[in-house]
Amino acid sequence: MKIDDLIQSAIQQLHFKRKQKGLNQKELADLVGCSDKSISNFESLKAKPSLDLLKKICVVLEIDI
Repeated sequence: MKIDDLIQSAIQQLHFKRKQKGLNQKELADLVGCSDKSISNFESLKAKPSLDLLKKICVVLEIDI
């Protein structure tokens, strides 16, 4: 699987997993060290996180990639 496919897969799970954990965008952003606007942009596919940030998001939300 290509890295872009892994990123896409994780981003597609982001909104669902965040809601499942009871986190709002600001809370997740605070946990991973970015802005809530960034989380919003990732969820709406307007932007892609860096690999380091994606790893943090996946750890917090327990997303396997």
